[in-house]
Amino acid sequence: MDLLENMLQGGGGDVVRQLAGQFGLDESQVSSAVGALLPALQGGAAHEEAAAQAAASTGLDSGLLQQLAPLLSSFLGGQQGGQGGGLLDTVTSMLDRDKDGSALDDVLGMAQKFMQKE
Repeated sequence: MDLLENMLQGGGGDVVRQLAGQFGLDESQVSSAVGALLPALQGGAAHEEAAAQAAASTGLDSGLLQQLAPLLSSFLGGQQGGQGGGLLDTVTSMLDRDKDGSALDDVLGMAQKFMQKE
């Protein structure tokens, strides 16, 4: 769990901010949701079961937590709830800013902007 927490907090908390924006939550709610969902997912619970447990402990909507659970499962690289793909797919989808299915053009664009600053 420490590895995932480090990844979520890495980059100044960009992942937490992105998840908060995507799900209409504040950053503390995302942190609470992650903290409640992870133990259940790591224990092999299905997404629905993990979401119900997390909803009971956080007060957040279980439907919303069901949407967040597959993302966390992919961070874990697990196959919980029939989901998979692992970290690479998750990172790729985060880097794919224009959602065209390829992160390469987006990464090259970021690199180009970085090089122009120097």
